[in-house]
Amino acid sequence: VYGRHSQNRFYVSRFTGSAGAAVVTKTRAIMVVDSRYTEQAKRECAEFEVYEFRGKTDDWLPKLIRHAELAGARIGVSAADMTAGSYERFQRALGEVTWGIRPTVGLASPIVEKLRATKDAADVAALQRAIDIGDQAFERVEALLAPGMTETAIAKAIEEAIRHLGGQGVSFDTIVAGGAWGAQPHASPREEAVQENE
Repeated sequence: VYGRHSQNRFYVSRFTGSAGAAVVTKTRAIMVVDSRYTEQAKRECAEFEVYEFRGKTDDWLPKLIRHAELAGARIGVSAADMTAGSYERFQRALGEVTWGIRPTVGLASPIVEKLRATKDAADVAALQRAIDIGDQAFERVEALLAPGMTETAIAKAIEEAIRHLGGQGVSFDTIVAGGAWGAQPHASPREEAVQENE
C-alpha cells in the first residue's frame, strides 16, 4: 500500500504521513519511509518494523527486496494507492534486481478496501461522531449566516466550527456556493458575497 495520504496505508498501519509504503507479508509488517518520517512511523506504527530508504527507487527498492526477504515472491500493489508513474518507477527498479531473485509484480485484489468496508462497533461510533460534528458545525454556521458574507468566509466558518467541535478537519474542500454558482455540484467557494435569498 503506497501513496500520498493513502487511506489504505492508514487503515493497515495508522501511519498519517504523506508518503511511504506498507509492506505486509505472511510473517512481517514493514513501514517504508524516507528520513522525514522515520520517527513518526516508529511512533504511529508500533506493530511495524520501520525501514528508512534513501535515494531514488532504483537504489532502495532492490535493497528492500533483500531486506524484506521478497526474493522470487509475488508482490501485489494497490492500484488505488499507486500512480502510474510510481508503478513505472517500481517496475524499472525491479530491473536492477538479479533475475533469479526478482519478484513478480502485479495489481493486488482490493483486499484492504474489502476490510475497510466492514465496520465494527468502534468504526460505527466514529462515523456517528463525525456526523454529529458535521451537523453541529452546520447549525452553528447557519445561525451566523447573513447577506453579504462571502462564500469563502462561510467555508472558513464551517471548517473552524468542525475543529472547535473536536473534528480533525474536513474530508475534502468545503463546498459553499450562492446564487447561480450553486448549480455547480463541486463548486469552490469564491470571494463573492451571498445575497438575500441565495
